[in-house]
Amino acid sequence: MSIGYTDPARLLANPDLFLCQVMARGSLEDIITVQQTFSRIDFEKAYAHAPPGLFTKRAWAYWDLMLDQTNRPLPERFPGANREFQGVTKYL
Repeated sequence: MSIGYTDPARLLANPDLFLCQVMARGSLEDIITVQQTFSRIDFEKAYAHAPPGLFTKRAWAYWDLMLDQTNRPLPERFPGANREFQGVTKYL
């Protein structure tokens, strides 16, 4: 499993971050393997404390459905970051 550029020691010290990495970037096989060690409650806790900028909108929506969440907003790096851009062409 590729966990991106995050230091492995940091991930091992923070199970929520590790689970978020798997949820956002892992393959189906990665997720199945991790589900053998971590509970659904662990996944829900990680999802609830996900760092901004890690999940794509698609991955966030997938886990929203899988964990029966109620349309939790995608964590933002800065206010308004997840809004769709409007009128971008006027600057091109």
